[in-house]
Amino acid sequence: MARWSGWLVSGALVLAGLTGTSLAQAQDEDRHQTPRESNDDTRRFVTVTVNPLGLAFERYGGNVEVSPFPHHVLTASLYSQSVPLWLVKALSARDEVHEHGGSTLGGELGYRLYSGKGGADGLFVGGSFVSMPLAYARLGADLASAELVRFSAPGAAFDLGVQKVTGSGFTLGGGIGVMYLAYAVPTDNRRLPLGIEPHVLPRLLLAAGWSF
Repeated sequence: MARWSGWLVSGALVLAGLTGTSLAQAQDEDRHQTPRESNDDTRRFVTVTVNPLGLAFERYGGNVEVSPFPHHVLTASLYSQSVPLWLVKALSARDEVHEHGGSTLGGELGYRLYSGKGGADGLFVGGSFVSMPLAYARLGADLASAELVRFSAPGAAFDLGVQKVTGSGFTLGGGIGVMYLAYAVPTDNRRLPLGIEPHVLPRLLLAAGWSF
């Protein structure tokens, strides 16, 4: 009986030692993990933002970012782009300017690689396909007024930046980039030559919103 009791005590001590070692290892791993790594529930899968800078150029819309996997984010944007009629009047030297059809809608579809694992968070690099609404001015049928004719230009963009998702979900980001537009202004005998036709444009990014 004494022999069995000794074995039981020895086994209990070994089991206690193994359990203590396992708990210590688990605690050590938890200390080395960030909160997002130790609890995937904190990862924000969807981010919705607006572009404050766009308001200065009469662009109204927003962005959606979806993170199906850590670091990898799919992006989509939709907006409506207006053209200040006062600027067209000044450039065309016409007191009367009319809208002439065409869509004011533009958008982007793209991908970003983020340094953070918590969704659309951290340093990022990405690219997107672009559809941008443009317009040109032409003489009206009465040759006294001007018309603003809209058309769409396809293209592509490349961006670098940083975005921060706070613990509450508030999101703020910014960056820079470059965009190329492939288009030719429609042939129109009444078109007014009002400056350049840009194909390569810089991009300044600023986004604010919420992550869920």
